[in-house]
Amino acid sequence: MIKFRSATLLFIAVVVGVAAGGMTELSGQSLAAAVLAGGAAFGVTLLWLEKVVGPEATASEIRATKNGRSVAYVHAGCTVKHRTLDTAQRCQRPHASG
Repeated sequence: MIKFRSATLLFIAVVVGVAAGGMTELSGQSLAAAVLAGGAAFGVTLLWLEKVVGPEATASEIRATKNGRSVAYVHAGCTVKHRTLDTAQRCQRPHASG
């Protein structure tokens, strides 16, 4: 199953790619040029969004720590002790890039 973060980034990149391809076609260029422009815009947008949003924390980067009787999940670059692994994976705080 695709994660919400990945789906959102892909959706934004597809919209930008389709818009770039459509505008290229409307400007009188050939269909091949429009497809190439759309594909390039999609790729660059996806790379840029990944850089701006930051990497997604993986389960291997998240460690469980004992917090009294309960378990807390922490990851690099975040000061919050998450109650569940899922919450730690969905955390939007900046992660240390490795």
